[in-house]
Amino acid sequence: MDGKIGLRALSVLLALLLVSVVMVPAVSADIEFDADPSSTDDPGAVVFDVASFRLPRLQINSTQEETIVNAELSPVEFDGAYAIPQGSIVHHSAEGVTRVFSASGEQIIVAMDNRSEYISTPAGVEKAATFVHRVPENSHIYSKENTIYVTDEKGDVLLVVINDRVTKEYETMAVPDQIGSMYFGWLEYADDVIPGGLTQFDAYWHVPSAPPAMDYGKAVFIFTGVEPPEEQYGLLQPVLAFYPYENGWNWYGEAWCYATNPYDPDTDSIVGPRISVNSGDKIKGRILWSDTYNQWYVQFSDVTTGEYSTLWSSLIPRHDNLEVSVVLEAKAVEDNNDMPGDIEFYNMEFKNNGFPVSGVNFEGHIDSSKPSAITGLWVQEISDPTSIKLHTNN
Repeated sequence: MDGKIGLRALSVLLALLLVSVVMVPAVSADIEFDADPSSTDDPGAVVFDVASFRLPRLQINSTQEETIVNAELSPVEFDGAYAIPQGSIVHHSAEGVTRVFSASGEQIIVAMDNRSEYISTPAGVEKAATFVHRVPENSHIYSKENTIYVTDEKGDVLLVVINDRVTKEYETMAVPDQIGSMYFGWLEYADDVIPGGLTQFDAYWHVPSAPPAMDYGKAVFIFTGVEPPEEQYGLLQPVLAFYPYENGWNWYGEAWCYATNPYDPDTDSIVGPRISVNSGDKIKGRILWSDTYNQWYVQFSDVTTGEYSTLWSSLIPRHDNLEVSVVLEAKAVEDNNDMPGDIEFYNMEFKNNGFPVSGVNFEGHIDSSKPSAITGLWVQEISDPTSIKLHTNN
């Protein structure tokens, strides 16, 4: 699994669903939430029943002029995102065409995926902007077969994504020609698979110094992660990023989650609001299972400023036999000028229903396919598994 670029066979059941919104009272969580801005033990909380939501008839307009999608699709107004109406239905066809329909089924956008802007994601893969969706704070993400539903806390539908594009088998990562020969991958990381249950993974780190001379379009991503080791059901990540193409010469943070195999460029990625952070800020990454919602809570927070980005996700449908990781990932990097300073993940906690998980032993990895001009990488187990430091030459 070194580099996390190896892509495995993926079988996906494809179907358009007919479903209706039902508000179902949720039971109280059996684990105590931290004092996070979006935490709740409200017994009146509602969850979305995907089996009861009815899609409208989708009205394809074959004469509509093509739109070039140059940023993440979003059902709300975000700086830098491509806004679509709340309740929109996004459909990816097997032929590489993405259509966006209104909540009533009227086509409002048609776009060719291969002519859209490509976006680097913290899963080691570039995705067409039509497959990346930026959603509001505390959005709840549900899935059934090839359909994703995004709702707000009241259960109102913000976005529906139907994916008939997901490839069943592939051997190489389908990235644009101009970046196909560049390095993508988990450059330096530590991980372990927890065979028993896991319902909470917390970690702290500080925003490191920025890469001293990173060119426009390169990127580094620093995050904690939870995923099934077979890489079929998705990936949960509170992500710190430095990506001049996306955010100028500044660090930023986001909560990310992925549908099905995150390393397939034709699967969808969901990302929460972006927050700006500064070198030296204290960061908390939290990945927490909630019995209230039967979902994972993903939180990136800047403890120094109090700002945060969160998502709730059912895209990983279990909380046992999961891989945990701390990662320095890179895109298109060449030498030490593209590297941030050292990153120490500390005060890491692993719990199952409120009880500490024992037997977590991280194993460090340096990607053997990394550029030779990147030196000084070293995974240091300061106090395994509570403190792991990823060293760079900077």
